[in-house]
Amino acid sequence: MKLKCRVSTSNRLLPSLGKTAGQAPQWGVVTLGIKGKSEPHTAATLDEKKSVFCILICTAANRKGNLYQVENMSGIFARYSQEGKMTLRFKEPPHDICIKDASPEQLRAFLSMLGKAFKRKDVLSLMPHLSPLVPASTAQLQKPVKTLVITSKAQYHALNGFSECLENLKIQVGLKRLDLRITRLLHLSTLDLSGNLLASIPSALAHLPLHTLILAKNTIKAIPAELFYNGVLRKTLCLLDLSGNQMERLPLTLCYLRSLVTLKVSNNQLRHFPGGLARLSQLRYLSVCSNMLDYLPAALLQLRLDYLDVHDNPNIYAVKPMCPRSSQFPTLMELAAGSVHQLRILPVPEDLPRTVYEYMVEELEYCEDGSRRFFHRDRMFDFPETVVEPKNIAATVSASRDLGNFVSLRSRMPYLR
Repeated sequence: MKLKCRVSTSNRLLPSLGKTAGQAPQWGVVTLGIKGKSEPHTAATLDEKKSVFCILICTAANRKGNLYQVENMSGIFARYSQEGKMTLRFKEPPHDICIKDASPEQLRAFLSMLGKAFKRKDVLSLMPHLSPLVPASTAQLQKPVKTLVITSKAQYHALNGFSECLENLKIQVGLKRLDLRITRLLHLSTLDLSGNLLASIPSALAHLPLHTLILAKNTIKAIPAELFYNGVLRKTLCLLDLSGNQMERLPLTLCYLRSLVTLKVSNNQLRHFPGGLARLSQLRYLSVCSNMLDYLPAALLQLRLDYLDVHDNPNIYAVKPMCPRSSQFPTLMELAAGSVHQLRILPVPEDLPRTVYEYMVEELEYCEDGSRRFFHRDRMFDFPETVVEPKNIAATVSASRDLGNFVSLRSRMPYLR
């Protein structure tokens, strides 16, 4: 098994002689294998009693590497393995091998195999994971690429694969379909796919720990609800840019993004916001310019926005009369959601069925006074606009010239027969 990381070797006796204990960390490869075996291992070539497990450490300064026997270890310090760090201590020579910047997933697997080799426990299960003890190649010793920008098709087609350590990726080559290899980059923090021809986005992106997701200037008509529903993405995403697409509505699960700070959905065909917008408690920057919004929800008053851009929404100034909608007997879903609300049970996705939770988020409205009401659409009407000063919504509001010194909001009120 091979582990790519930054590695340094220090001699524990040197400080007592007044000398420097070790060297600066270098990118290298740590290999776990069997001494004297330079070819791939098989069960037939393994002698459980006589085989000597070794660790080969290769760096750019020493490509042939230094060989250490596993049974010569006196300690393994892996308290910070979740951060990609550990230290291997050997008896003779008295060396400490410090490992940094390793992939936490690969390091955990390496530790598991190393523990079995040290205890000589379940040795046969190690066979698929052992690697030949040969010098590392130049490519293996190179510093892993963490930022990659692809702006030409020739550069994209010449790509053999993505580095597992990649953190920032930008692709602008007219992609019509997302490369599924991207969904396996578990360290990716920033993904910029703007300026392509993407019509859809796979929900598999939900499992990436992205802080920034830029999908601007594509041909996306809808975002899958699963993208923001279940996965690490809903906990980490801070910036979402969907501007310049063809979306008519945003997914209801957008309101699950509790860490979202910046939301850009300008230059689309949006007519309204999803229910539960006030749940985006960290939202500070909101751009919805150049859409077809009929009104701004009163839930904006519950947010602490620093910047709001609403210009070029021609329908937002047309005041519609109050129009009650037909009343019908409540459905089973309405009764279930109403019971949850009346019992004052906090609607969180962990405690409720997904369908009930999404229904409640859609129908739980924030009124102008900040209170929450639970109204079904068939038993309510649109309340006329409320005129408020822009400073009550955001520190900075960008709007069309004819907006003047006020902004119109609209909330929902119950229709009582």
